[in-house]
Amino acid sequence: MDCITCHNRITHLVLPPADRVDQMLSRQLIDPAIPEIRLRGTEVLSATYASIPDALNGIAALKSFYQTTYPDYYSTNAAQVDAAIAALQGAYQDSTFPEQKSDWTTHPNNVGHKDFPG
Repeated sequence: MDCITCHNRITHLVLPPADRVDQMLSRQLIDPAIPEIRLRGTEVLSATYASIPDALNGIAALKSFYQTTYPDYYSTNAAQVDAAIAALQGAYQDSTFPEQKSDWTTHPNNVGHKDFPG
């Protein structure tokens, strides 16, 4: 047992990926003008990775996505895309703890039965 075993609500609320991305968008930590950023951000935070370094690399792959899919946008907005990637990596690191087998799926918030059946 460790702290996260009991303390997983309110002060240790781990938001589902879509909610976390929404929160970062509303706080302007991620520029909402980036095409598809909500969808892509949610996908990379929802993915299963073997390790934290794998996750950070997987999230960093968004750079290639934007360079390939939106080259004109990326060429003039690289700093915003890079900032979004850094924010997503930070969000992953502060919500996923492989050594404790803990993430947004292991400690669900059943309030309102929105994301989990309760």
